[in-house]
Amino acid sequence: MRPCGRMRCASNNDDRTTMDFKPEHVHYDIVEKWIRDGIKESHDAYFDVNRFDIELQRIEDKFIFHHKSLVSFVRNCMVPHIKRTSPKVKANLSKYIEQYIQGRTILSLAKEANYSPHLFSRYLVEALTQFKSKKLTDALRNPEVHLVDANVFQEKYRLSQITSNRLAREVLEAQQADPLHGPRAEVQRHMLGIEFECVLEYQLRQIGIGFDTEDQLRKIGTSRTPDVLLASPLAVRVPCKKCTGYEWKVICWIDSKALYGDIWTHNTSIISQAESYIHRFGPGLIMYWLGHAPLNRLNDANGQLVICGWQVPRQFMHPDGKFICAATYMLSPSASRGRNCHCI
Repeated sequence: MRPCGRMRCASNNDDRTTMDFKPEHVHYDIVEKWIRDGIKESHDAYFDVNRFDIELQRIEDKFIFHHKSLVSFVRNCMVPHIKRTSPKVKANLSKYIEQYIQGRTILSLAKEANYSPHLFSRYLVEALTQFKSKKLTDALRNPEVHLVDANVFQEKYRLSQITSNRLAREVLEAQQADPLHGPRAEVQRHMLGIEFECVLEYQLRQIGIGFDTEDQLRKIGTSRTPDVLLASPLAVRVPCKKCTGYEWKVICWIDSKALYGDIWTHNTSIISQAESYIHRFGPGLIMYWLGHAPLNRLNDANGQLVICGWQVPRQFMHPDGKFICAATYMLSPSASRGRNCHCI
């Protein structure tokens, strides 16, 4: 039988470690509008990493928004734009190739298309060369190695004005100008995800909470698994929606997200993944290490999903009523500046 997701309700005065349950960020809508307007208007910041850093620093200082959280928020907002724009870029690729042959740079064409410079260069390289699939990925990771031979071009482009050195140079320039996509950004995101999965596992072990990892579950044939499946259900404290106090909710699993939980990303992609875990394992917890949008605007799967930001919950409770207090790990000492670390 699936465990019940709710336990007792109490007043805030009953707990000596009461948290502040204010919204994660009071300027969420303003910051989101700034991001989406900049993407729509093809702002120079998305085609120049130095300009990107300057603009983000301005927003960080003005709205007290942590840098990595803001970068993640921008990247999340860029995802639907890329999805909407990709068909148009593909449809006009022949025109862009002709302009490139005539001397336009990859970076200028990407800005005209209002598209990621790195992803635009991928379309262009795929069309101009004989590289496909893995070889294409390798060529983009090391253009100075794989794109300097004229023989890589498709036959119909070998007699054009394109030189292999120019293509390699401009692909590299596009990657270096792109603040959100490219080999370096992919590695950084991957390593950040691994880091916080390790932090989650380490903290749970330190306080004696038993669990199976995603790798362990896959080895026994379990599909669609969270990062952590608890050995036994535990409870975490959350704000009560029907009173001014709090309540304890049961969780059976925890999934680590090394990103900022904005409304669109959470309500369109994360929630569907979480619901699949709920159907298999019972209620659970999503851990947004880089913070999240106001909690009352995030889907909690009809009360079956707990959403946490910045740190592992400070208290757990066993079914027998025994409390477990966890140490905290945050992104950096500055991560808590002006923020409330909390759960819902």
